[in-house]
Amino acid sequence: MDSLTRPEQVVEATSITNPRRPLTPIVKMAFAVGYVPLYLSTLLVSIYFSDYLTNVIRLNVANAGAIIMVGTVFDIFLDPIVGALVDHTTTSLGRRRPWLLIASIPFGYFYFMLWLDFTKMTLTEQMSYYISIFLLLKIATSSISIPHASLLPDLTSDYNLRTQLTSLKLFVSLLISILLCYFQTLLINEYTPSQLSITGHVGSKGYVVAAAIFGTVMAICPLITFLFVRENFNPNLVTPGPPTSILISVARGGRQIIDCLRNGPFMLVCLISLVSWTMLQINSSNLIYFLRFVLQIEYPLKKFQYVLAISQGALCFSMVLWMFFAKKFGKKNTFYLGRVFSVAASLIIYFLGSSSTFVGYNPSNGHKEYDYQSFYWFIFALVLGGIGNAVILLIPWAMLPDTIDYHELKFGKRNESFLYGIFVMLQKASLAIAITGSASYLESEGFISGSLTQPKSVQDALRITFCLVPLGIIVVSVIFVFFYPITKEKLAEIQEDLQQARREKMRLFE
Repeated sequence: MDSLTRPEQVVEATSITNPRRPLTPIVKMAFAVGYVPLYLSTLLVSIYFSDYLTNVIRLNVANAGAIIMVGTVFDIFLDPIVGALVDHTTTSLGRRRPWLLIASIPFGYFYFMLWLDFTKMTLTEQMSYYISIFLLLKIATSSISIPHASLLPDLTSDYNLRTQLTSLKLFVSLLISILLCYFQTLLINEYTPSQLSITGHVGSKGYVVAAAIFGTVMAICPLITFLFVRENFNPNLVTPGPPTSILISVARGGRQIIDCLRNGPFMLVCLISLVSWTMLQINSSNLIYFLRFVLQIEYPLKKFQYVLAISQGALCFSMVLWMFFAKKFGKKNTFYLGRVFSVAASLIIYFLGSSSTFVGYNPSNGHKEYDYQSFYWFIFALVLGGIGNAVILLIPWAMLPDTIDYHELKFGKRNESFLYGIFVMLQKASLAIAITGSASYLESEGFISGSLTQPKSVQDALRITFCLVPLGIIVVSVIFVFFYPITKEKLAEIQEDLQQARREKMRLFE
């Protein structure tokens, strides 16, 4: 028998010879906590990093977008490689867990380094520094995200339990992210220089202090998963291949990619995730700009912690409701209904006017008074959008393990980490598409870095980017979901056939 295929075949058989351990509440929570640094870092980078580079470091919007694009494009090609390496990792600690242990500390350290202030550097030195640190952060991110994601199909094969675990990890990540993002905005405001009222700029100290705290939290979370979650993997059943097997398996990645392309349900889930996350990243990366230049909120960061807490809170708590809805009515119907809320949110925001209309002076203190009616409607729309966007986070992740079962049935091997690598790669590509695309569009419309105001062309561009583009993306995502074929009944048939195929494979080794 071919020594290169033997490890794959034996590993796939371990789900029978090494039964799954019971999922206690501690194990479930430890698994969920491992996703916190991945979601939190993505959220903070998408919301704050562009504004930080343009308003603190004083780069123009094109250079800021270039930094994020280079790092994300690098990450896109990195994920499948990491996935292949994880699939061929064999240790007494398992295949996934050692990666969490090794990458956790570098992840927190590079996240902290990303927010250091180097405004006194030349433009070339600034670009070189932030691109280099961003690339190192992406390596650490992939080394955690792929192994962690690959744990889910190994922990359970139950259709509803997979949705429950996905909901739990997203709920925990969202809840912690709400608290920490609120704290970050408070720190930024706390360390804002007194010259803000004149220059409109904020200082970097709040960002640096927040990065030190959050970097520590992010380093601890994967370690919790490592300590409390055990893989259903028996290394004693694996026959090691030759020393070059890993290199050869990476070189054979082309064959794995072809198999991915032939896995129709998997490709549909990837496309659903790509377009949906692109919409999410477009809104996140332009949120501060929209508040500042379209609604014209005075000092938007002073109110941003409330905006973020409300929108993310709606997303977080609606996740629980969507989980129960999906259990009763299915994942596809859940996605359809969630998109209705998102459409309503985009339409409301598109027709909002400025929130900075001066209405007079407060007789008690002499301060200026403004009409904030548009701002209150904006908050209402964010609640609707948060409810709708919850399905973007929940449904594709809940569908993904089902497509891996289909992949094993069709091709005879699971390749969880490689498939998750492709999925996460496309999800990360959404960040590059959203930030680079919107940055280029704003730059072409005359965006002025560091300015308190923008020309009307930029305001109109922000309305289109923040509202109309997401509406088009929603339509495309619904079409993709419509053609997704794996229902609860279909998954039961797949798993029944899969168990039979595994038993037949086991008999070959007896």
